[in-house]
Amino acid sequence: MSRNRIKSANSLQTHKLWKLITVVFVLTLFGLVYVFLQLKIDTLAKDNKKLELVLADCKKRNDMLALQRQRLTTPNALQRQLAYFHIDMVDLNKLQVLDAQSFRGPGEMLARGRDYPPRAIGGVNP
Repeated sequence: MSRNRIKSANSLQTHKLWKLITVVFVLTLFGLVYVFLQLKIDTLAKDNKKLELVLADCKKRNDMLALQRQRLTTPNALQRQLAYFHIDMVDLNKLQVLDAQSFRGPGEMLARGRDYPPRAIGGVNP
């Protein structure tokens, strides 16, 4: 056999081997990137879910506080609070003497306490 024939018969085809190694390396690299990105998406989805729960809780508390504020600012609620603390509303126009600090404008109301006996504490009247 001639020398060229022996070389070609016994030689490894390195260019095909390098192509195969390169393809396997690239596919492995893409697979690792895919797995990394899937894990990242999973952790971001969990964080997003936690933030959505916090947002829902904040919205619920905001709605409750808005309803409570609305309930406390209605005229009926204010009248109930004044009655609880034994306070009457007096029209400023009906007062004869006003000092400059208490006057706020025509038609406004000024709070004045009623004269009631003190409340019983622990069921015993003083």
